[in-house]
Amino acid sequence: YEGLCLKETKELDHALESFDAAIAVRELFDKGAGGLYELPPEVANVVSSAVHQKMLLLTEKGDHAGAAAVARDFFTTIPEGTRTLKGRAILSLEAEAYRSLGDSKEMEAAARRLIEADPNGPGGQRGRELLGEVGSSNLGAVEMLRFAGDSAANGETERAISLAQQVLHLARGTAEEHNLAAEAGLLIGALYAQRGLLHEAVVAWETTADRYKAGKDAPECMWRAINGYFALQAAEQRALYKTLARERMEELRGRWPAHPKASMTGLIEGKQLVAEKDYTGAASTFEKIAPGSPGHEEGLYRAGNAWFEQARTLFQEKKPAEAKQAVDKAESFLRRAG
Repeated sequence: YEGLCLKETKELDHALESFDAAIAVRELFDKGAGGLYELPPEVANVVSSAVHQKMLLLTEKGDHAGAAAVARDFFTTIPEGTRTLKGRAILSLEAEAYRSLGDSKEMEAAARRLIEADPNGPGGQRGRELLGEVGSSNLGAVEMLRFAGDSAANGETERAISLAQQVLHLARGTAEEHNLAAEAGLLIGALYAQRGLLHEAVVAWETTADRYKAGKDAPECMWRAINGYFALQAAEQRALYKTLARERMEELRGRWPAHPKASMTGLIEGKQLVAEKDYTGAASTFEKIAPGSPGHEEGLYRAGNAWFEQARTLFQEKKPAEAKQAVDKAESFLRRAG
């Protein structure tokens, strides 16, 4: 506290002396294995607070090398330094000091330790930010994707998209990398969609689904691309979008038949055909929804309704025999649905 008071009165050299005096409390204790002082937790916390304040002051003075040296001394003499009161703050300042010194190797090492010490907190987030500045060659796909998610959550859309795109570039073909890439592509599309850039979103989702088929989020990407095409068709009234949506629905059902969204494509396509009064086509589409899938029972019900609509049309066209066959099919499907 004396050091803080001296700092406020601009007596910076005396403030540093006070911080050093607080740090020197550790010397009242013996050193154990590895040169670590055997400090009780409350004393280690006092030392960490003094080190933190000294580093802040040295940083303000532009002495980044001195700040980094103080941090190194702290972590090599205080047991479980990152668990002390100001341990993670010291580690963050150490990484910042190396950043200011242009020492990317040491900055990366400190940033990774910071992520390890505080993976889900602000320390981990800052560590990932610092790693992101180093570049994708020094940042793994897992960390890059996590940082992209953090940036998206903070409203840093452009940065999130850029980092997620780097995840795509890092993917080399393993199953895990396909998972990461598919998740990154899903995020990119969502971020474009949030900004109202639906064309770009659809391209991101569709490209991801095509390129990273083995990724667990690839079916979800294709599903969102399908819905994106339908949204574009509704907004622009271009038949091409409807055609593309149907083609992608076929792909989704063909590539990932067991995925829950595969059955949903059948429901969507069937509903579109009903709206176009193609009742036999709609019924056929609904009938193809596989047993055991989430949309199977609804598909049976809608197939029955489609056959009833077809029967109504046939009666109006004075085709009673064919209408009777359609009614029989309708009753069969509705009974199975019940």
